[in-house]
Amino acid sequence: MTVNHVMKEEEEDIEEEVKMNKHTKSYTQYLSLATQMILSFLAAIFLGKWLDEKLKFNFPFFTISLLIFIFIAILYKIIKDNSISK
Repeated sequence: MTVNHVMKEEEEDIEEEVKMNKHTKSYTQYLSLATQMILSFLAAIFLGKWLDEKLKFNFPFFTISLLIFIFIAILYKIIKDNSISK
């Protein structure tokens, strides 16, 4: 084996690691987003139900309001994270 051949193999290995890191980063980013969404929606549901019961509302006002608020906040976060910074 020549030195050039060894260097070429090392460069190919590094390129392959970079590609795998990009895939792993995107998977963890989406997994993190999904976890945040699920936990936020569950918190909004439980807090909203508790407030509705505590304040004796016949209609689930706080539950629906908090879910809408969380949904808008998550959409804002997604748009902000994926927008191109200038």
